[in-house]
Amino acid sequence: MSPNIAIITNRCILRLYNDGSPNKAALSSLRTSNSVVSKKATAIWPLLFEVMPEKLLSKNGKPTYAEIAIFTSLRAYAVYQQGKENPAFVDIFRKDYDYNSARLFRVLSRLRQDETIREALDRRVEAVLASSNIDFVCRSLIHLIDILKSNQNVTKIDFAHLALDLYDYQFGYEGARRISLRWGQEYFYVNDKVQDK
Repeated sequence: MSPNIAIITNRCILRLYNDGSPNKAALSSLRTSNSVVSKKATAIWPLLFEVMPEKLLSKNGKPTYAEIAIFTSLRAYAVYQQGKENPAFVDIFRKDYDYNSARLFRVLSRLRQDETIREALDRRVEAVLASSNIDFVCRSLIHLIDILKSNQNVTKIDFAHLALDLYDYQFGYEGARRISLRWGQEYFYVNDKVQDK
């Protein structure tokens, strides 16, 4: 059973967004940091480590699966939120939260309907789905967020469950393949009833 990765991530995002008065310094640090151990990432450590249970924190200086997953999801959020006035994230604590429609690869699948970018987008997504390397996947997800941001109006994304997926992804080859399968299903599945709307 996964620890409360999604809940921890959601709390961090709510603190970053700060009811419409975003923590601009922390968001900037996230956007320019490649990993949780990056020098620029130290600016977000207080926010991150205050809400994480001790059992999820590194004991030896090597980032834990939880630290990698949550940081990457927060970075993706920071990139996606930049320049947007309204929240670009789904708050999983809200009663009207819709788990399925806000998943990152489900949102990307809607962008895939644009024939002008479908082939290039498919190549990038397929590279992520074929990989079992968490570092490659984390970098690639940020590129996918950039593509999504530049090609679509604000569609809220569930960054909290993205963090949970990234956490589970790191538990060996089988974990990576299980998450890749779910992402592939979300991205490639076409529901005719939804598409006709």
